Amino acid sequence: MSGRGRSKHESSLGEEVAQPPEGSPVNVPMRAPARRFDELVVGMRGRSPGRTLNDGDLTFSCMLSGGWHPIHADAEYARGTDLGQRILHGSYCVLLATGLAADLPDLGGAVITDLGLRDWRYRAPVFVGDTLYAEVEITKLRVSRDPGRGILERRIQLVKADGELAQEGISILLVRRTGEAP
Repeated sequence: MSGRGRSKHESSLGEEVAQPPEGSPVNVPMRAPARRFDELVVGMRGRSPGRTLNDGDLTFSCMLSGGWHPIHADAEYARGTDLGQRILHGSYCVLLATGLAADLPDLGGAVITDLGLRDWRYRAPVFVGDTLYAEVEITKLRVSRDPGRGILERRIQLVKADGELAQEGISILLVRRTGEAP
């Protein structure tokens, strides 16, 4: 134990890392408690934490999609285009947007399934080094044919750190109206 009551643990790099004592307030989860479907209101908004893209993202998007067009994979070729650099696949950014928006709003285990995307548009290219955020607004709520379930529509906007809109569209979720997942 150090003089401040913190125990020491070794990191994966072999260096000592101070840890808060058990029961410390810093061990409390930082996100708000999950909401129930019936507590949601059209117009509610939220923003995800940021995600900065790197060369690994670009390579993974090529590998995942199988799309090795030189605008994605060849830095020399891309320098000679109007964009001047390689861009990430638009479909990879859809994946990032829905992932960043996954807990907006936080419904705990109440999400049953994603019913799909609608009206998705690519608005600006995304580059290695861009930091992206998902800004989410609830646009529609309705009870499904099964009264124990609801359908939640959210507008997701994938926004760069400088405020430029990269992509946007509607995500539709099927959720339990009461309680959490079993």
